[in-house]
Amino acid sequence: MAYDGRVPTWHHRIRDQGHEIAAIGKLHFRSSDDDNGFTEEIDVMHIVEAKGALISLLRATQDGVPRRESHRAIYEDSVPGEADYQVYDRRVTGRATEWLRAHGDQEEPWVLLVSYASPHPPFKVPARFWAMYPLADVPMPVQWRRNERPSHPADRYLAWMNSIEDEFSEDFVQRTIAGYCGLITHTDEQIGQVIRELGSLGLNASTRIIYTCDVSIR
Repeated sequence: MAYDGRVPTWHHRIRDQGHEIAAIGKLHFRSSDDDNGFTEEIDVMHIVEAKGALISLLRATQDGVPRRESHRAIYEDSVPGEADYQVYDRRVTGRATEWLRAHGDQEEPWVLLVSYASPHPPFKVPARFWAMYPLADVPMPVQWRRNERPSHPADRYLAWMNSIEDEFSEDFVQRTIAGYCGLITHTDEQIGQVIRELGSLGLNASTRIIYTCDVSIR
């Protein structure tokens, strides 16, 4: 259910008090045509065509919902390389540091929301990050084999819907984990660059940093 700006948020409240609040990067709202509560939206990513993946909202029998055939292939693409998301995230970092240089010294309080797309599949990462997590050192998860997985209707349905019912090879699992860890490290590096820019501008002592994440891992 895409956010469309109709319900006031903390963004609106800060802006409506007269403070500058800019958003850079992934918002995943409906559209910048809506009033999302920011004074400025820079290089933001919203859902595709203001609709997103509507199939994710459907709950029905197996015959009533199309399968997402591409999901296994996306995870299969966990290899050294580079995906569009990493290119985008580095651009977000560049825009964020530019914004700080232009606005960081203003006397009035401001808020800058810097939002990254990663870590997000495909877990294709530049070689230097991939090398940090050798496959031989990646521990296998508990119950990774098909015959060890919990047998629950909800789990079976999601596996069917996402085309991941089949057995996984050990290589598939290790590459997925290594790629995911590599993307976390890549994201850490981007955040670090923004924090270093704060320091170089002498803003560390007067700036509060809040880190949040929207992903839960079971």
